[in-house]
Formats: sequence, C-alpha cells, structure tokens
Amino acid sequence: MADNWQEMLAELRVAIKRENDVRDASFLDLTTSICGVEIRQMTPRDMLILDGIGNPLMSNQYPSPAQLADFLWKLSLEFKLNAPFRRWLFAMRVRKMNYFKAVQACWKYLEITFQDSPASSGLQSTPYASWVAHLVVDLGSPAEAQKILNTPLRQLLQFRNVIRKNNNPNAPTHNPSDKIKGDYIRLENARQSLVNILNRRASN
Repeated sequence: MADNWQEMLAELRVAIKRENDVRDASFLDLTTSICGVEIRQMTPRDMLILDGIGNPLMSNQYPSPAQLADFLWKLSLEFKLNAPFRRWLFAMRVRKMNYFKAVQACWKYLEITFQDSPASSGLQSTPYASWVAHLVVDLGSPAEAQKILNTPLRQLLQFRNVIRKNNNPNAPTHNPSDKIKGDYIRLENARQSLVNILNRRASN
C-alpha cells in the first residue's frame, strides 16, 4: 500500500507539471512536428473547418490517408489556398509516413489542444448558438470575433477559465491530472481505513 501511495503521488506531481508546461508552451507560438511535418497551433477557425467537413481525427477516429493528409495540410506551415500542385506534393509526402504513428501523434496533438476545455463541452454546440460563439462572448465581443477565431485554442481556453474563475471563485475547474488525483484520494482513504481497522483491533 505504501509503495502504491508513493508511486501515485510521484505520478500526480509529474502529471501536474506536464499539464502546466503545456499551458506555458501555448504562449510561445511553437509548432508541433507530426512525422516531420510542422503544424501550428489549432485556432477556432481551424476547428470549425475540420469539424465541419467531418474529419475523423476530430472525433478520435481513424482517418483515411487522404483525410490525414488534409488535416495536416490545413494546419501545416506550408498551407496555401488555391495551390493544388503544392497540396498534391504535400499529400504524396504524407503517404510516405508511418500511418499509425502519424495518427497517434495527431490524436495527442488534439488532446493537448483541448486540455483546458471542460470535459462536457468538447466540440459540441448548444441548440441556440455555436460553441465558438460562446467562446467569443466569454472572451470579448462579437466585434472581436475574427481576432478570436484566429487565436490558438490552447490560449483561448485558458483565458476563458481564468475569467470564469475570477467571476466565480467556486467555478469548477478541469485538469487532465484530476483522474490521478482522484485515484490518489481513493487510495489514501483506503489506507486510512485500514489504519483505523488495525488501531481498533489493537485496542481490543
């Protein structure tokens, strides 16, 4: 029990550091390498386009090779509108990738992108307004919509969480490490229960 407790505590510390490092990095305008292809941080505009065309990667499913290439192309530093030949060359390059390795890397990229999105929201929309419309109103005004649409999601989601917490200190927060923390608390409660049982037996 003690070893598990110490291991889980160490795992929790590593997880919290990792998620905070990810948050800090979102403000450095760094790119992500997917099997040698450099892609930028996803913006709400990118999300609307990729989700709108039903790219399977957005729902954590396996894409076709063409859909994988399209996902990477739209986010790549090489992207350019109305450049069919350049897009074809890019697709040929993607076809030479290790497919499964590239898909796993894309899923990891999306997991990091939406790290600070509440688990219940994801990419869904409400019956009366787009999820992005709520994001725009939370962070600014409709007049600033275009600026917000082109700002990395990893930054916007943190801004929204800070605003909500400032307005309501009791507002719920979400962290990827919450699961580890919950497991740690359950293990600690079980350990304390065992100690109490042993103490009661010793006093009899």
